[in-house]
Amino acid sequence: MRDELAQNMNTGRERKEFLDVLRVIAVCAVVLMHTVSGVLACEDFTGYERRKTVCQVMMDLTAWCVPTFLLISGYLFLDQKKDLTWRNMLGKYCRRILLALVVFGIPYSLLELVGTEKTFRPGMLWEAVRNTATGHSWAHMWYLYMLLILYAVTPLLRWILKRTPAFFGYLVAVALFLAFSLVPFWENLRSGGEYAAMPGGGIFLFYYLCGYLFVRREKKADPRVRGLCLGLFALLLAAQAAVRVSKVPLADMAYSSPFTALQSLCLFYGLQVRCKTDRAKGVWKELSALSFGIYLIHPVFLNFFYKFLGISLMDFRFVIGVPLFYGIALLGAAFVTWILRKIPALKRYVL
Repeated sequence: MRDELAQNMNTGRERKEFLDVLRVIAVCAVVLMHTVSGVLACEDFTGYERRKTVCQVMMDLTAWCVPTFLLISGYLFLDQKKDLTWRNMLGKYCRRILLALVVFGIPYSLLELVGTEKTFRPGMLWEAVRNTATGHSWAHMWYLYMLLILYAVTPLLRWILKRTPAFFGYLVAVALFLAFSLVPFWENLRSGGEYAAMPGGGIFLFYYLCGYLFVRREKKADPRVRGLCLGLFALLLAAQAAVRVSKVPLADMAYSSPFTALQSLCLFYGLQVRCKTDRAKGVWKELSALSFGIYLIHPVFLNFFYKFLGISLMDFRFVIGVPLFYGIALLGAAFVTWILRKIPALKRYVL
């Protein structure tokens, strides 16, 4: 998303086009995940248990999308060869996120109030501002609040990582993975899904730190290892789907799941490839530039159908409904983003 476009900073490093590829793939997965999660939240699946299971599987198999964005962010912002200060992070990157919350979060919160009460009151505008300030806008905006925290602590993280031995980063990453992913997953298995997992905030720091561990290696990805990682990624997807279909009693862990964590790492390494032509690089770069806007805007289309019109993919045959609503949300958001980026101020400061 837009926050990861920090790779355009004048740092002397060439642009890593594989990050553009990852960003585009990840935002496509985000839209698919929200297409089915919206249905799971709004529909009664009584008599449609198989469809519910398929939706849950689709959510499981796309959960790597947000971790991938965080890996990209860590890869870019924790790179010790880049000169990033508190002023950079607060005055440029945090400002961009705050402006996105104002430009999109407040209207979304206002739309939610109007949709709930079926009317408009003058006081709703202040309520929308207050709700956005306290983190109560549309659900997908949580990512921006989390980014604000990561951005704020990034200079401190860079300072610590620069002054500690190389193994320190790996040690902390392993500790975070154990505490916020593997141990809760194991306890959930033992308790039949009744175990209350630890707060998941630490898992986001794990992904952010892993991005740094990738960039500090400074080695070209081995083609054989990349192939192995992509094969393991596919195998982990299959294993995760099998767990869901087998009805193993297990609490939903989403981004904290060990499956998701390992999938994200495998995909990130496996897709470290170079585009063969300048044209291909340009296409991925242009598509990548739309990703932040797509993330911000795609729920407008889903909520319009699901909440305001009361129409969802459940009203169609499943093999038709999923691609239909997914396509509308993805392509519609991409088109709107492309239009909005024609406005210089939005392109420069928000999108």
